[in-house]
Amino acid sequence: MDVQGSRREKLVERLRSYNQALGAPLKALENIESLSSAGARVIVTGQQPGLFTGPLYTIYKAISAIVIAERFSNTGKGRFIPLFWNHSADHDFAEVNHIYLLKDNRPIKLEYPSPEADSRPKSVAEIALDEERVSRLISQIAEATPQSEFKNPIINRVRELAHKSHDFGDFFSQLMLWLFGEQGLVLVEPRHLRELMAPIFTRLIEEPQATGRLVAQAGERLKREGQASPLHQPEWFCNFFIDRRRVAYRDGRFSIEGESLSREELLELLREEPHRFSSDVVTRPLIQDWLFPTCAYVAGPHEAAYLAQLREVYHLFSLEMPQIIPRHRATLVEQKIGKIIERYAPGVDQLEDYRQPERLMRQIVSASTDLGSTFARCRDEIASVLEEIEEYASQIDPQLRRPSEAAEAKIAKILSQLEEKVAKAKREREPLLKEQIYRAANHLFPLGRPQERALNIVEFLIRHGLVLLEWLKERFAGAEPGEHLVIDLPVG
Repeated sequence: MDVQGSRREKLVERLRSYNQALGAPLKALENIESLSSAGARVIVTGQQPGLFTGPLYTIYKAISAIVIAERFSNTGKGRFIPLFWNHSADHDFAEVNHIYLLKDNRPIKLEYPSPEADSRPKSVAEIALDEERVSRLISQIAEATPQSEFKNPIINRVRELAHKSHDFGDFFSQLMLWLFGEQGLVLVEPRHLRELMAPIFTRLIEEPQATGRLVAQAGERLKREGQASPLHQPEWFCNFFIDRRRVAYRDGRFSIEGESLSREELLELLREEPHRFSSDVVTRPLIQDWLFPTCAYVAGPHEAAYLAQLREVYHLFSLEMPQIIPRHRATLVEQKIGKIIERYAPGVDQLEDYRQPERLMRQIVSASTDLGSTFARCRDEIASVLEEIEEYASQIDPQLRRPSEAAEAKIAKILSQLEEKVAKAKREREPLLKEQIYRAANHLFPLGRPQERALNIVEFLIRHGLVLLEWLKERFAGAEPGEHLVIDLPVG
């Protein structure tokens, strides 16, 4: 559904004010103005405001949205604008208050301390950014990362943006506009659009169980089709929060942590204080696509799964669900890591093998020596001898076949244990192999996770500069949405 008339004008006004206050570049501001045109559409993506932008996949989402917007615009079917929805209304601070980076080839965690417990949950947007604490974390990044020609400019710019930011939401948006504003990315935070969202919340109050019922029905349908149903909620859930507290509906009354409210009282509260209302996982995409002329949403794999359960909710609000496009995925390979992979390539089929470095070492040791072939030959010879013995014994007494089979299994187990001990002895004699395999594993799968779900972009910018973002964009532009790219980086 297109956004028209006064609502579109107010939306453009809020976007302009927000992005200008954050120092958005001209390209981003031009894209905002183009939204005044009825033919303009948006390519949306979004994420919670992670510390220093959070894991790499947040960056990949933004680049994917930019690439897809440019691809759609080049079709001549109108102007498509990349838009990033900063989920600062989220209240799971523990999920966004830390990053991992590599120090001495090992992942370390840098964490912004959680605020003191309050009487109600706070959204990330409400958590003030303590400049001294952030400054200490930036100093830790500087200490952990190698020297380069880009290091001081990057560190200084991050400090400058932290100084300008009042809270986590601000800091995240400042960083994203610094990185992608010149490529036309527009930032939006829901807290600055609360009044515009009021009609959706009004409908949710008037029909408090409608969305939940549709989500449950869609979930049952997915199960019948043999698919997962990621969204589950009790029937008394309302799909919105007040002051980040869940609203319930039972027996014709609303309640918020024990406080009972009538429908009229809740509607009056919405009229007087719309800023206290916020969406949940079901209504966030709905509100996003009600406000904006959305053509497509760039989603991560988990998002794509739950969005499949919301189509009927969209129809309830007379909206068509936008096209869901999977974000690009990537693994960045530094040159030294690439040499390790190349050196041990024989017998290694996929980078995924580095998720289990100890197992990979066994494979490499077996492949690089005659260990595997020696034990395999011995197993064949022993199996042949045991088969002959078993046949001979069973001819004497058929009941001897089972003891013969048990003896064969026991010998096979002993051989496997012996092979493992021999392989372990060889591994212990090859400390360089262990050091290199674990070094590669820590880069590719830090903490056993995919790189994009653990490491942060800042350490890569320190090594390679902002041109890294141009390399990523170029590679994404030549790939299909959702494709996993292994990107070899130059010396950094």
